[in-house]
Amino acid sequence: MGIKGLTKEIKKFAPSAIKIMSYEELADISKHKVYGVDVSTYLYPTQYNVAHKGKGNHVREFMEMIITWVSHGMRLIFVFDGNTNSEAKRDTVNERVDKRIKGQANVQRLIHEIMEAEQASDLLPETTGISIINTDLNKLGHTILSGSKGSAEQRIELEYALRSHIIVSGDKFNDLLTFFQLIGATYMQAQGEADFLLSSLYKNGYIDGVISEDMDMLTHGVDRLVRGLNDPSLRRISHLTVYCLTSILDEAKISHSQFIDFCILCGCDYCPKIAGVAGATGLRLLRKHSNINNIVSCIRDGTVKYQPINGVSLDDYLFEYERAFRIFSREQESLPEFKLTNYAMADGIKEWLLSETNYTLHTLESKLKILETRSWPEPTLKPKSPCVKITPKLKTQSAPKDKIKDKIKIKITPK
Repeated sequence: MGIKGLTKEIKKFAPSAIKIMSYEELADISKHKVYGVDVSTYLYPTQYNVAHKGKGNHVREFMEMIITWVSHGMRLIFVFDGNTNSEAKRDTVNERVDKRIKGQANVQRLIHEIMEAEQASDLLPETTGISIINTDLNKLGHTILSGSKGSAEQRIELEYALRSHIIVSGDKFNDLLTFFQLIGATYMQAQGEADFLLSSLYKNGYIDGVISEDMDMLTHGVDRLVRGLNDPSLRRISHLTVYCLTSILDEAKISHSQFIDFCILCGCDYCPKIAGVAGATGLRLLRKHSNINNIVSCIRDGTVKYQPINGVSLDDYLFEYERAFRIFSREQESLPEFKLTNYAMADGIKEWLLSETNYTLHTLESKLKILETRSWPEPTLKPKSPCVKITPKLKTQSAPKDKIKDKIKIKITPK
């Protein structure tokens, strides 16, 4: 989820820390020319209106990402989430589950209302519950939108509901794993949140920055955050949005520890908020009182009027705050053993991509040629703290995909 409203606040107090750059400009300022990718933030958007986007859209999006960065002399390390249901995020996870259930019911209600009004209820799939919403009803919802069924108000409400309720199946994650293996991309799965492993890769000097739509990468201490890959206006001109943490701290005149406190005050996954304290108010209080501990002390003695939300006691708030601060400031993940290699096309990649996506043979061959003609020297850095590697489980595919015998299967826990 990231940090609530952080982009808006940075634009206010540190606008020059946000740069719109071309890929060429980014490559010029990159030492290693390697960036880490938070896979989930780019996989989830591919699952909105899948029928309209065409076969294998999720694979094609990552192929286009690789081709674009390779064309500008940069490589990518893809990082998947592991177990995201940590004790620190229990309340957030429960809230998301509740929201998901309500979202399912809302989409189902809207579709039934529109179809009954159109006297087309026979098109509705038979269902006695809401589990079917993730397949048939999502597809039907987009059919309704493209066919302009129902009133304008109903269509607007339905489109918002569909955008707010996207679930990625395990098959989509495994498709990406198969694709990365066949194309020779470097990838790994975090033990927990991908953020921690990406932060470790950055702090250990393997990558120049992180590509993610989640702003909390800055909170974790990544100095260069690249966003906007899905922004149509930026894609048209081959540009990106780049955030510099050092510039943010300089312009705001705060330390990184104070920036972590500021992000916690804005709202994060690990700690409840103090009501009314975010944005300019939070920054003002931090500049005056130095940190959240001092702000809470002032709340106790009555010199600061604000209180934690939902009746949370100050002692409970401090416990949650201190845990959140540790997570953002010190918790990192041991780096898995890995080797950053050149892209290498495995036998059968062409047949697999033609069967799993709607690429034409001519288009696909031109893209693979770009990867085949690009090479880099071997990296000089070695992992400092090796741990367990991702070990794929192999699965034999049936005809007509018999040329590709191995499809990677590892356990991925979607958010």
